[in-house]
Amino acid sequence: MMSKARLLQSGSGVVRERRFASRPGGLAFSAAALLILAQSSAAGLLAADLPRVPPGFTVTRVTTPGMVQHPTMACFDDRGRLYVCESAGTNANAADLLKDPQDKILRLEDTDGDGTFDKSVVFADKLVFPQGVLWHEGAVYTCSSPYLWKLKDNNGDGVCDERTVLVKSFGFSGNAADIHGPFLGPEGRLWWCDGRHGHEIRTDENGLAGGPDNAVDIPARPEPGLPNPEGKLLSQGKAARIFNCNLDGSDVQTFCGGGMDNPVEVDFWDTGEVLGTVNLFYGTPRGDCLVHWVWGGVYPKADQQECIAEFPRTVGLLDEVANYGHVAVSGMCKYRSEQFGKGWNQSVFVTMFNTHKVVRTTLERSGSTFKATGHEDFVVFDDPDSHPTDVLEDADGSLLVVDTGGWFRIGCPASQVAKPQIGGAIYRIRKDGAHQIDDPYGRLIDVANAPIESLLDLTTDPRPNVVRSALARLRKQSLTSNWTRLKGEHRRRYIELEWAGWISKHGLLSREADEVLQEALLGPDLALRRRAIESIVRYEGLTPIDAIRPHFRHRYLAAISASLSSGPVDRAIEHAATFAFARVYAQGSPVGYLSHQNPIVQRVALLAADEFPYAAAKVPELKPEDVIPLLGTSDADLQRTVFDVISRREGWAAGVVDLIAQWLSEPSLSDDRRAIIRRFLAERAGESSVQTLIASQLARADLSADARQTLLEAVVDAKVPAIPSPWVSGLLDALKADGPARRLAIAAALRHKIPDLSPALDALAEDETIPSDLRIAAMDVQNVRDQQPLADARFQFLRTQLDSDADPVLTATAARVLADSPLSRDQLIALAPAFDGDHSLLAPTLLRAYANLKDSAVAMALLNQLNLAGDSLILPGADLARVFSTAPADVQKQAAPLLAAHGLDPAKQAAKLAELTDATKTGNARNGRDVFFSNKALCSRCHRVNNQGETIGPDLSMVGAIRQHHELVEAVVEPSASFVRSYRPVVLATSDGKVHTGVIASETSTEITLRTADFAELRIPRSEVETFKEADLSIMPAGVETRLTQTELADLIAYLASLKERKP
Repeated sequence: MMSKARLLQSGSGVVRERRFASRPGGLAFSAAALLILAQSSAAGLLAADLPRVPPGFTVTRVTTPGMVQHPTMACFDDRGRLYVCESAGTNANAADLLKDPQDKILRLEDTDGDGTFDKSVVFADKLVFPQGVLWHEGAVYTCSSPYLWKLKDNNGDGVCDERTVLVKSFGFSGNAADIHGPFLGPEGRLWWCDGRHGHEIRTDENGLAGGPDNAVDIPARPEPGLPNPEGKLLSQGKAARIFNCNLDGSDVQTFCGGGMDNPVEVDFWDTGEVLGTVNLFYGTPRGDCLVHWVWGGVYPKADQQECIAEFPRTVGLLDEVANYGHVAVSGMCKYRSEQFGKGWNQSVFVTMFNTHKVVRTTLERSGSTFKATGHEDFVVFDDPDSHPTDVLEDADGSLLVVDTGGWFRIGCPASQVAKPQIGGAIYRIRKDGAHQIDDPYGRLIDVANAPIESLLDLTTDPRPNVVRSALARLRKQSLTSNWTRLKGEHRRRYIELEWAGWISKHGLLSREADEVLQEALLGPDLALRRRAIESIVRYEGLTPIDAIRPHFRHRYLAAISASLSSGPVDRAIEHAATFAFARVYAQGSPVGYLSHQNPIVQRVALLAADEFPYAAAKVPELKPEDVIPLLGTSDADLQRTVFDVISRREGWAAGVVDLIAQWLSEPSLSDDRRAIIRRFLAERAGESSVQTLIASQLARADLSADARQTLLEAVVDAKVPAIPSPWVSGLLDALKADGPARRLAIAAALRHKIPDLSPALDALAEDETIPSDLRIAAMDVQNVRDQQPLADARFQFLRTQLDSDADPVLTATAARVLADSPLSRDQLIALAPAFDGDHSLLAPTLLRAYANLKDSAVAMALLNQLNLAGDSLILPGADLARVFSTAPADVQKQAAPLLAAHGLDPAKQAAKLAELTDATKTGNARNGRDVFFSNKALCSRCHRVNNQGETIGPDLSMVGAIRQHHELVEAVVEPSASFVRSYRPVVLATSDGKVHTGVIASETSTEITLRTADFAELRIPRSEVETFKEADLSIMPAGVETRLTQTELADLIAYLASLKERKP
């Protein structure tokens, strides 16, 4: 069907509306329309430049370029005026942003009511990257780093004349992964999101968390915005969080948090439940998600254990509602109207920066939480320099979409070149024939003088603005004095609002509300049961509950226990129950519930007693005799929890070893039991009873293969300063065995540096009958242990392995052993020919062998070979300069042209990329897949596509959806030109004089795990790290194009471009 466009011309020639009868691949116009387009193209926007929307919808641009340039986030006031965060289009670090704040908040107005804004005023200027704006009851609130602000216009001229810091202070870097918001909750509180850059919140003598704006004067530690040294410490940490507080900045509370990188925006379901967008919820593969945030919940990323450890844990890390992949989610909104159609109010709209679109996600209940039942592209920008950052619903049910343009670059792999000259805009999407709403803002309703019955009726009004006004007024009413006059439906509605916490701070004010709560706890509606559990302790801060009447406490715990026993229970309910148990302390609780007959209640009580040790509650201390008997349970979840609790407590392991010994004596082990044993023994390896158990079990000749492998895995991960001597004989036996046991024994030797294994490892290194990878691994252990000169026979063996085409990991490990071994003069000369095009992936590793290059003959051998290799070998210029900096002066002089050739020449680089971009436009994606997984390109050794490949580098399952053709070419040819967040390599220098480069795989409070380019995984104690910095060069070696033919490169790029959705 032919599409049609209706062109509306303004005085500037801007085409501002696009309507589709079908989803077009292109537009077809009449001759008259083409004439209009030709006349207006030079002056303004072409119709084809407007974003695409589904059939039956119309998109209209509602701002002009002179009105906004780089809008980011927006909100409406009660008169339909639009407040817009406006960036100056600068990319700068946090310190520079503080010194010279250039951003602002605009107020736009539609004076003639045609839906297009025609008046603009700067409401507030000199702001630092404001990422969120909220109008409420005459004030404007914004998160402008490093503070949450309240802005007021006291004289009515449209310009802010009073600024108040409500909450301080939050760390930030300038990359937008910091504070966002605020957003108004249905209970009338301010909510905001904080990225993983740290916070330090203190209160004054009045309980207020604000203070002077002095961030620019405070030395940054660890980054601008921190520290915040004045006042009583309320909360401090690095982890990302969802916060809320009162309108005056008092009563700041952490709602939930975790290891995720950047929660962006939240909105509220009709029940008050919190949904939000978050970037880097998962890291490998990257997952940008829609999440149901629940009170007290702890969330991924799982590799950020230091951040996760800031929170009390309940049932483990909670999940997402929808995982969009690597799309860079930004603003979102829950759609409340049915103007778009019946059932659309069960949807959320999510903006996606990288993929240039707004997606509609439909939700439905899944147990006590939500699940996504469908996704559809709702607004699509074909212009790659358009980046939607916010979406919001107007009072008439139409949607506004904010496009920030092309300016943002910092931390964004999809925007490596800042384009501040490319401005953004704001668009309105309407459903054809809809949006005829009488009094959408409720201006004709006298809310201020309405009786309580009318206000309660208005809380179910289909107009969202009317509901907000009614709730705000109800919160100011003396509800207890009006209680006796409420009857029937009004009384029931009051009760619903009361225990939901929307109209009173503490809820549970009446006996009838308490009875309704008890019914909800036992009812069949899982979501209602979870909300009822949460409502018991909703607004009592982070200390045990004192406000709940003492004679209710036991009843509530008993009611929660009954709720857990009355039907299906999901993880969200278990979490809420654990949180409630921990908060509603009474004498003997929750320890007293460890003897309950329901294992779910036992597990909840155990988690609460273990993770929430509130001293003020005067609760009995958890004792071994309370917990160890629970190991006899037949419930796998409870048993796993018991082991976790015992493994974290000093001196408790002795009561467990007999059970583990019994399990190890069985013919086989289930996966669950293997995981329990491995984790428990590794965690408690320092205790004598565990050491004795491992030694005695490894010595058994009749031990099953499963049991022996499990024990050796625990030895590899054992948290001990040195391997206990009784374990050595078991490890020696394993080194003599075939299969997994031998490999695990070698891994243990590499991890723990065990001198007593040296003779056996030497024998393995010389044994020509065993697989080459085992010989190399044994050599690797010996090299790490004593740094002895490498024997010529071993050198020749390792040098031969560099030419193997069988296993890239084997060749990389051989290169690493050569590079890290003390090589003789003759060996270094003999190794130089390996610097050629066939070994380009190994060359950066091998170059380490030439540190301290002082011998002329060695230096010339290396230099001659590098000159001979020419363009077939690309090495980091900085590394080459460092190697030759210690060479004799005459060699340095001869090396100068080589170093210059490996330096950065922007013009030459740009020309090369342009040439390759043109040459790779006609590749075959099917053939490109073979290239990707081949040992020639080796892409899959670091990258994963749809569950195939490794996870050293970013998951590429959706890379074609977020990168343009020229960006894919650049990423392959110049891997150091841009880094995906969380995959930027780091350089660590340790106290033993070693320097390690790699990507952080995980972090805990005691160690950092690095993945290196040669496929090694290093665990480095934090106490040994002397310097830590980000690396400028990717661990992905440059020069992939020199190993591939032009056809292979074109096919590879075509394959990457075809990857636009994750498949099972």
